[in-house]
Amino acid sequence: MHCVSQTHQTNATLHIKFQIMQKQEFTQRTDIQVSDVEYKEIELMYLEAGNMDKDEFCKDYKEHHDSTLLATFFRQAENLKSKLDDMRDERSKLVDFLLDRAQCFGDVELLHKAIQLVGHDKVIKRKLRMDLPLWDEDKKYIIDNIK
Repeated sequence: MHCVSQTHQTNATLHIKFQIMQKQEFTQRTDIQVSDVEYKEIELMYLEAGNMDKDEFCKDYKEHHDSTLLATFFRQAENLKSKLDDMRDERSKLVDFLLDRAQCFGDVELLHKAIQLVGHDKVIKRKLRMDLPLWDEDKKYIIDNIK
């Protein structure tokens, strides 16, 4: 028996601040001149700074921008985020594969493994996107969880 799996790419979750800071704003607030390449890294730091506003970020950056320790931690955090994104992508492909194989062989254990990895609600959404039929277990989940 041969089944064809459909590939679906999921978008990574993006954290976007409401007020993006432009390079010119950064320069005005800090009196520090940086290249476009350097500013891209600073912008990444700012976007990852949570609820910190522009003035607070610039004040702190001005104070600590020469810190080797902070730069090292930031690079490590960026590397870990990249690895995490890769792992999420792999998990997504694995779930699609499990669902395809579960359907192909009628194997409920493969369905349960996919549910364990991402949750039943996400499995149902994927099955719909992949144009796979919903099983009785999926239908029961929908009935029990739609309010």
